[in-house]
Amino acid sequence: MAEEGSPTGRLAFDTPGSEEPTDRDARARARSILKRKELERKEDLERQTRKEESDRQERQAERDRQDKQERERDKQAEREHQLELAKLQAEKGTPTQTGAPTFVTDRTRLPTFDDDKDELDDFLRRFERIASDQKWEEGTWASRLSICLKGRALQLYNALEDGEARNYQALKKALLQRFNLTAEAHRRRLRNCKRLSGELSHLLLLLRSMLVAVLDPQTSGCQEVRRKAESSIRGTS
Repeated sequence: MAEEGSPTGRLAFDTPGSEEPTDRDARARARSILKRKELERKEDLERQTRKEESDRQERQAERDRQDKQERERDKQAEREHQLELAKLQAEKGTPTQTGAPTFVTDRTRLPTFDDDKDELDDFLRRFERIASDQKWEEGTWASRLSICLKGRALQLYNALEDGEARNYQALKKALLQRFNLTAEAHRRRLRNCKRLSGELSHLLLLLRSMLVAVLDPQTSGCQEVRRKAESSIRGTS
């Protein structure tokens, strides 16, 4: 029964739990805003964390780079110091630091390797003959050879690790590789070698040096090639 005085004839009370649509929409919007702000805060925190980690890695990389540069400077300074000592020993004829009972005097002043003019393998053979004639300890050969280097050869020497720079065989191998004087390169030179008129003896000497370079000097095959080459040279001299 409708209440008297009601203009619509509806009951004067609302249904329990009912609410205006505008109130529900407002609360939904508020929840959406809160959720979005929470998501933004989370993303900001993640970005900040990533940035801090990136900055930390960059600082560590910079410290590592500076440490490496300092080690390289120290190594270069030590290398230059050793070169200066070796030069002074060569000029004054004083013994080397290894205590080897030999001297480098003006009479045995070593030539300088010019990579624009000299053949490296010929230069090394000449150096080794001088070293053997002077009875230098092989442990001193690398430092003595370093005095003779300049240009690309000296750059390679300075770039080597200390152990390789002090080991003659390691230094020699690195130099030969740097100047492409491998066994295969010698084989190509041997295949391309042409005899000039009146230069048979010189050609045989050149062929012998190439064959020795191609083959392992310790193998019986190399010794046989050398023996035959020397025999041929004696027969044409």
